[in-house]
Amino acid sequence: MRTDNPTFIVLLIGVVILVGALTFFPALLLGPIVQASPAISSDMHIRQNALTAVLAMIVMTVLLGIAYPLAITGISQVAFPVTPTASRSR
Repeated sequence: MRTDNPTFIVLLIGVVILVGALTFFPALLLGPIVQASPAISSDMHIRQNALTAVLAMIVMTVLLGIAYPLAITGISQVAFPVTPTASRSR
């Protein structure tokens, strides 16, 4: 892929946003559990935060592990419908 066209720029920005989101979301979801102090919060509050974190992990796994690859595959098949049959470097 050439690096001087708009497609590369869009893909690069998308990857940067995706990596940033994957870095930020776990800290956002697990932050309340890590910061919870047993003396201040009850067991029920910690269990609720843990359940929320587990559910968020499941949702993010489904979205980023199944839905995202399927969406990218579909978009790439629409954007690049021609399958190369041989190398053009002759």
